Amino acid sequence: MRKSTIAAMAIVVALSLWLWSGSDAKQHDVEQSATALNTAPVSLLKVQYRHSVASDIERVVKIQGQLEPFRSAVLRAETEETIKEIHVEKGQQVSKGDLLFSLELGDRMERLAEAKAQLLQYQVKLKGIKKLGKTNLSSENSLREAETNLAAANTQLAAIKLDIKHTRIRAPFTGIVNDYLIEVGELVQMGDNLATLVECSRLLATAQVPQLTAGKFSLGQALEIITAADERIKGTITYISSVADEATRSFRIEAEIDNRDRGVAAGMSATLAIPADNVSAHFISPAHLTLGNDGSIGVYIVAEEDRVQFFPIRMLRNESAGTWITGLPEKVRIVTLGQGFVINNQKIIPIAEPDKTAAAAGAVL
Repeated sequence: MRKSTIAAMAIVVALSLWLWSGSDAKQHDVEQSATALNTAPVSLLKVQYRHSVASDIERVVKIQGQLEPFRSAVLRAETEETIKEIHVEKGQQVSKGDLLFSLELGDRMERLAEAKAQLLQYQVKLKGIKKLGKTNLSSENSLREAETNLAAANTQLAAIKLDIKHTRIRAPFTGIVNDYLIEVGELVQMGDNLATLVECSRLLATAQVPQLTAGKFSLGQALEIITAADERIKGTITYISSVADEATRSFRIEAEIDNRDRGVAAGMSATLAIPADNVSAHFISPAHLTLGNDGSIGVYIVAEEDRVQFFPIRMLRNESAGTWITGLPEKVRIVTLGQGFVINNQKIIPIAEPDKTAAAAGAVL
């Protein structure tokens, strides 16, 4: 019994020693594997870049605006009377002085004849008093009264003539009868709207310019107006407000454009493209743009120690072949391939973009 107990204890001790020695070996293997991983070379990402040197270009400020008639007038009744005749159609071109509407004369001609007769009467009376004054047969008061009556008669005659003139509504300038709001037989009161006359042979492109930009423009400066139909028209700045709008703190700007061919309609929205100043910019393909961690638009460049660096940019002008941007140093290596797989400050293997001119020449040869 004692021998069997001793044998069992010996087996347990031997087994424990064997397990301990195996665990130590495994631990040694794990440590060796970790060391190998830490010392293994890291595979760097290859990205393609091209050299870019900034150029001075003209910065164009684009402002949303609209096209307005060069002149617009609401014609109003200047006397009370019934509409007798309408001489024009809506949309008709008229010249300055053309008759647009006629009102009934009423008793105005009778009042005119009466005013003329009264004027003649006071003229004769004044003449007689002056003759009597030479013989001291008339007083100074009689002379003054006669002169006053004559002046009043002249005023009354002028008033009735003006009232008759107001029954003939004429065009104050050459333009288009855009609309009228009356019909024959309708009674109009003094001040009632009759029609709207607009001049569209010239148009005004107007916009509200931000206060930080307004000082960059000047009267007589050329600009381009881009209509909603993508028509491009040359114009000239004719007005810049000296006082900012109280609500928006922006300044009204007007540019005149020639529209004698009636190619553009007033009331359309338009973009005013105004040259402002020269800035240093790089020309790139839009495909080279990417997003930063904060969502800003920018590009990656190859910086020192072959690490990529993200630069947020501002787009100045789009052209068919690419985009002009600012926000980069004067000379940079812009990442053109692989920018979607890198992060800021990541070390990479930079590869210069092939010279397309040389490649094309080689293909020809």
